[in-house]
Amino acid sequence: MNTPMLSKGQRIVLIVAFVIVAPLAVLALWPGLFGQSMAKFPGSLLIESPVSWTAPSGESISGLMLYTPEEGSVSSPFAPNLGVLFAPGPGTFSADGEEALGTEMTPSSTTLVAVSRRAQAVDHTIDVAPAGTAFAGLLWASGSDKVAYIKIPSLHNLPLAPDGKPYFVTNGATSTLRAGISLPDAFQPSVYATSLDGSAPVSLGQGRPIMFSPDGSQILMLDSKGLEVVDLANGSRSSLSGISGTDFAAYFVADSADSVILAGKADASSTLYHIDWQSGTASPAGNVSETFTNAFFMNGELVTMEPQSSTAHSYVVKNGALAKGPAYTLALPPQGTVIGWIP
Repeated sequence: MNTPMLSKGQRIVLIVAFVIVAPLAVLALWPGLFGQSMAKFPGSLLIESPVSWTAPSGESISGLMLYTPEEGSVSSPFAPNLGVLFAPGPGTFSADGEEALGTEMTPSSTTLVAVSRRAQAVDHTIDVAPAGTAFAGLLWASGSDKVAYIKIPSLHNLPLAPDGKPYFVTNGATSTLRAGISLPDAFQPSVYATSLDGSAPVSLGQGRPIMFSPDGSQILMLDSKGLEVVDLANGSRSSLSGISGTDFAAYFVADSADSVILAGKADASSTLYHIDWQSGTASPAGNVSETFTNAFFMNGELVTMEPQSSTAHSYVVKNGALAKGPAYTLALPPQGTVIGWIP
């Protein structure tokens, strides 16, 4: 059988079609062939920057800022005339980004409050302490109205030690607690937990609050013994096994039965863990090998930012294992720290 010959016009049409369609096909297959795809970044980021940053829109701001990558907009989430001091951290804001923990200071008192971002006003008073008290380690439960924090008492009225000498040794501008001596209990920093319903704060002892359980009934703390799970109802403690590393870059409550925490060092390999609150154990889901300067969770994705780069990598947990998700392009201020993501 004879094969019909193509005319010159038909050959030209086929060549043009190939030139147009082939690159489009390569672009369609690019993510699978060459790595992560670049995706549209949803929502906004809360960022703390010590230097002024001018966004693509021309707006310039420093300190705590709200940045929407897709719009290129940057703004202050709180008016400066509120009179509330914010010490941004991963747990400062509620999960929906609508409220933040801050401190009001007067000559006679220091008060921990919750501030509404939309109403631009204090809507909850959490703890009122004497002037000079400091609140640190602020932590908001992801699925409830519970908060935890470290209360550091003022040392203004610190008495002399039992031996009649000062507790601290002063050398120039530095004061150091004397070796072999401990501060009185009333002057020891302590972790407190409470609800925003007006309940009295409950002391949980010394340590650092890391994260709440999904139902808010337990809290993970880091103390001198390591990682411990504290029951908020009865104060009982049990060790959490299976996690190494003490630099917790981010955490995420996945659902009613599971939690995920990133542990390790920001300049080395970090591990994503699943936490089983009932058994008090943690199991690794996978490692994040690239170096990152910021890490946060967004809609169940772990997002890490490369140093001095506009590229953000994302990871998702599928069937108990860590897999790469889409990549994002984010223009962040050079010295900015991501506090968290809000829808």
